[in-house]
Amino acid sequence: MKKTSIKPCVVGLGYVGLPLFLKLQKKIDTIGYDNNKFRITELIEKKDRNNEFSKKNLILEKKSIFTYNKSFLKNCNFFIITVPTPVLKNNKPDLTFLKKKL
Repeated sequence: MKKTSIKPCVVGLGYVGLPLFLKLQKKIDTIGYDNNKFRITELIEKKDRNNEFSKKNLILEKKSIFTYNKSFLKNCNFFIITVPTPVLKNNKPDLTFLKKKL
């Protein structure tokens, strides 16, 4: 797959997804998706509630976007899902967050 044909989306913009999105979008137009509208609004306003990134780090490159709107995902052909998968008492992963994203 050519670099220009890759249309990535990072699903889940928390501790793992946001840094990954910010790094990836420096090289290729990327969609950062989270179903939390408030989180997306904060990121668009260049506010990181986790205080990991300053305003200057939250500047979007090229045509990259933050969104909670699923309609933007139809143009993506590569998805990186970064959601919590806590371990249950029986040592199996809790896939609730993952299933909500799919």
